[in-house]
Amino acid sequence: MIKKLFVGFWVGLWNSLNFIRRLLLNAALLFILVAIGFGVWEGFQPQVPQNAVLTIAPYGDLVEQWDGDPVEAAIGEALGESNPQTRLFDLVRAINAAVSDDNISGIVLQTDDMWGAGPAQLQDLAAALEQFRNSGKPIYAYGSRFSQGQYYLAAQANQIFMDPYGEVLIEGFSTYRNYYAEAAEKLKASVNVFRVGEYKSAVEPWLRNDMSPSAREANAAWMNTLWGSWRETLADRRQVKPARIESYVQDFNSLLNASEGDSALTAQAVGLIDGLATPNEFVELMVDKFGQAEDVDWADYQQVDSYSYLAQLDLQQFQQDAVQPQPSIAVVVVQGALMEGAQGTGYANIAVVEDQLWQAAHDDSVAGIVVRVDSPGGTVTAAETLRRAIVAAKAKGKPVYVSMGTVAASGGYWLSASADEIWAQPDTLTGSIGIYGIVPTFERCLAELGIYTDGVGTSPFAGAFRVDRALSDPVRESIQLYIDNGYQRFIQTVADARDMAPEVVEKAASGRVWIGTTAQELGLVDQLGGLQDTVEALAKSLDLNDDDAQLYEPALGFVDELIVQLSGNIQLPANVLASPLLAQWLVSLGEVSLLSQLVTKTAQQDYRLSLSDIGFAWSPLTLR
Repeated sequence: MIKKLFVGFWVGLWNSLNFIRRLLLNAALLFILVAIGFGVWEGFQPQVPQNAVLTIAPYGDLVEQWDGDPVEAAIGEALGESNPQTRLFDLVRAINAAVSDDNISGIVLQTDDMWGAGPAQLQDLAAALEQFRNSGKPIYAYGSRFSQGQYYLAAQANQIFMDPYGEVLIEGFSTYRNYYAEAAEKLKASVNVFRVGEYKSAVEPWLRNDMSPSAREANAAWMNTLWGSWRETLADRRQVKPARIESYVQDFNSLLNASEGDSALTAQAVGLIDGLATPNEFVELMVDKFGQAEDVDWADYQQVDSYSYLAQLDLQQFQQDAVQPQPSIAVVVVQGALMEGAQGTGYANIAVVEDQLWQAAHDDSVAGIVVRVDSPGGTVTAAETLRRAIVAAKAKGKPVYVSMGTVAASGGYWLSASADEIWAQPDTLTGSIGIYGIVPTFERCLAELGIYTDGVGTSPFAGAFRVDRALSDPVRESIQLYIDNGYQRFIQTVADARDMAPEVVEKAASGRVWIGTTAQELGLVDQLGGLQDTVEALAKSLDLNDDDAQLYEPALGFVDELIVQLSGNIQLPANVLASPLLAQWLVSLGEVSLLSQLVTKTAQQDYRLSLSDIGFAWSPLTLR
């Protein structure tokens, strides 16, 4: 008995000491990590030097918000393994702030690392850069070569320089897709299509082997308008006739032949660029214009990148809000296809967006809401969920404006319809008011293999949706009635929300996609303008400063926030992020999933949006 007490005493003492040791160790680790975080923050906190040049260099795809988990993206960025993305909101905010910043003397646009951007997103950037130019400060652009999107951005500069071995690739716009009707027939697959709307062309690949006349008409209409807008903009910025831009696209070979195959000289001869220069020569040009940077022994000009500049702006905003909080405008982003549940990359997380709208509606510091929509559509349930959340926010006394991005069509338009005002860029693709459903079955394919399906059911609908059974007439009828009803609801929802007669909405419907300028003429859009224009309009109606707009995002925990902040200010080597010390602390906090992300980084898939593939699946029949 005494022996057991003796052993129990020492075991208890040991466990107590071990608990205290772990407590002290975790506390020390927490203190060290926080100290490192604040040390990194303070040490890398940028101070904008006088006569600095703001560098705008989009990296990766231009997006409305980070696509995927922000912590995973931050870790990937620190490890150099992320799928790069740049938020449009950040670039516009940096440019707008630089307009009145006496420390910023100009902007240099570097476009080489910009992978993709939608036309409406580029219009947003162009509007911000125009405001900067109008302040009297110069903008210069440089690229080793220019794709069409890169050149549209570069054209906003006062002068454009390109590498002597570069080229300007302007090809116009097109929409091509594969058609599967013959392939489906060869495979003996029965593709049952249900739709309302002559121009709802998303289902055509399963019905035809080519583009229908109605789809060709609709696509040519918005595409020609879009190209005309780009051609006029480029001609205006370069001070040449639109016909000169058109000839560069249509007669490129003859122009190239005149320059003996030198694409850089061809671009310069047409007037697309101002000069040819190697990267070092361009730096020397900028030194001549802005002066030599201090504390460097080589030729360089004083510059600050947009991320460092935004960090300084955020610090100033934090200090200001700490002293005197101001009411703000919440910007809530809906990006990607609309599907219930967290679908991952390329999809809007409906539950998260709905919660953001609810939080903004109940946040006393939020005076109004701008919903930024960049979505080709999705399921009715998902779209209606977000539309109801907008209506609920309005019921709480918060005005809600919608700012449409590159695409806000079908379900993207459905959720937008009930906003107080809808804004779109002239190049936004919207509308597509229509419904479709697709139900494939494979009974004929199986029959070729000698496989048949038979049985009994208690009703015509029992087992009706098996993929190994043909759809019966009663089932086909019910689905079409379901689709017809959904279309009428779509029409009525828009009519009620927009105070339009249903027959007027019907004329703009039939599944047809409209470009922003035409959508305004049809009454589907209230005003033409970008995100900043929308924020300014809402701020003016509320008598607020438009600088008070804040991107509304899900709140992160302490560990997540610290990781994101660290990655945003310094590129940490993998051996630091995955160090035993950090690993032990994360395990002690139960952050095993975060630790696994640090150890094994999963590459994210790219999301590419095909502008021609705009559809609206009527749940639960079809998933896009």
